[in-house]
Amino acid sequence: MAENTQLEVLWTKIKERAEKLINPISYSTFVESLTPVDVVNRKIVLQAVTEQGANVVVTHHLDKLREAVASADVGLSNHRGRKQNLHAQRTARRSGRAARHPR
Repeated sequence: MAENTQLEVLWTKIKERAEKLINPISYSTFVESLTPVDVVNRKIVLQAVTEQGANVVVTHHLDKLREAVASADVGLSNHRGRKQNLHAQRTARRSGRAARHPR
């Protein structure tokens, strides 16, 4: 349970930054509903409610989420993912596995 609480604290800090960077409609529709699943290799793993939502986040808001991670200063990496990694993340969502965001 303590891990979950720590994960929620990290995600809350990142969301506070993301809310300032992403337009309000997109934030409330796509980003606010993301769920933190894990931290792997200093990267937060988020899960979207729907595949469409995940695609929108990856396609349109990933750079802003990376910026939010960096500005939140929570000790996570802010590496850019390559296009093939983003495709793999979408595929992971289709199969029910969580995808890594931001990468």
